[in-house]
Amino acid sequence: MKKLLSVIVPVYNAEPYLACCIQSILNQSMREIEIILVNDGSTDESRAVCDLFCKLDQRVRVLHQSNQGPIAARSKGLSACSGTYVTFVDADDFVARESFAAAQESMQKGVDLISFGIYRYYDENLQRYEAGSFQEGIYKKEAIEKRLWPSMLWDCEANRFGMDPSLCSKIVKKERILPVYKRLEGKNFHYGEDVAVIYPLLTRIETLEIQKYAYYYHRQGKKNAVAGYLADKDYLDRLFQLYRVLKEELSVHTCFTKQIEYFYIYSAELRKRCYRDLARPETYLFPFDKVNKGETIILYGAGVVGQSYMVQLKKIGYCTVALWVDRNFKDYQARGVASPAAIQDTAFDRIVIAVDSVAVKREIRSYLSARGIDKEKIL
Repeated sequence: MKKLLSVIVPVYNAEPYLACCIQSILNQSMREIEIILVNDGSTDESRAVCDLFCKLDQRVRVLHQSNQGPIAARSKGLSACSGTYVTFVDADDFVARESFAAAQESMQKGVDLISFGIYRYYDENLQRYEAGSFQEGIYKKEAIEKRLWPSMLWDCEANRFGMDPSLCSKIVKKERILPVYKRLEGKNFHYGEDVAVIYPLLTRIETLEIQKYAYYYHRQGKKNAVAGYLADKDYLDRLFQLYRVLKEELSVHTCFTKQIEYFYIYSAELRKRCYRDLARPETYLFPFDKVNKGETIILYGAGVVGQSYMVQLKKIGYCTVALWVDRNFKDYQARGVASPAAIQDTAFDRIVIAVDSVAVKREIRSYLSARGIDKEKIL
């Protein structure tokens, strides 16, 4: 019997998290769904887990194939599913109980693609919510072209995606996405597979709905761990393959040329992580011209910029860092980084925002101003 929604789960050596993933889908308040597990040649016990759930619930189907990579696995699931709409869940992630019910009304109205926010899941005590740059609402073709296209692949000012490309935070008509995957047959790259699908897809649809609600929990790897696709000796070759796909698919629209190139340059730089060279200690120069020698400061930001500033300040003792904060402080506790909430209890002459994203800088300024901090003290 044809379902409104098919949920496709590509599976490759995901045994530690797989049962949790599948159970979270089975627990959905929206019961009339089809679940397609595509076992992509797993060498652990993932195959047995898939087969077990297939026996336990008639909504679950399992497809087994030799290892061919994520593009082939998703494509196989798409070809086999019967749903009018499809969505994806990665085998090491999980979804909230009301996930698909949030899109049910929009699916019944025939919206081509529904996009949601997403949670980056570190552990049960730390999740980071992300929702992209665009406002909630329903966009028709003209609005998609005028309001989204100029920055949807890469927001050059913020140095990040304008719209998160994750397939797992999208619900889309099968008839819209299947042809995009057919054009990727024979391609085999892991990094950017969703990029090669979502952005060409967004040039083909007639209606898009953006919801800020988030239901998808994307597990994050250990801090400073190098992702497998980055460690792949063929990473740059595969990245160039992705670059060519994007050019072939999107070059007819001139607004994407710069976005594609910025994304490509950013992605090539990621390869440096394999050599621990992505952030050289003094890439960013501390604003010595705007901070008086001997002042007491709070440093806000513990990423590449903040770490670069700290290296310089420790070397020359130019000023006193009374507090170092970051909203993701739990990732940097070994460096002595605290929660921004600690600012209220700390005496300082100036707060130095240490980030390289204009958008994030604005968010931090708003956060500080809302807490009554004099804007003249915020640098």
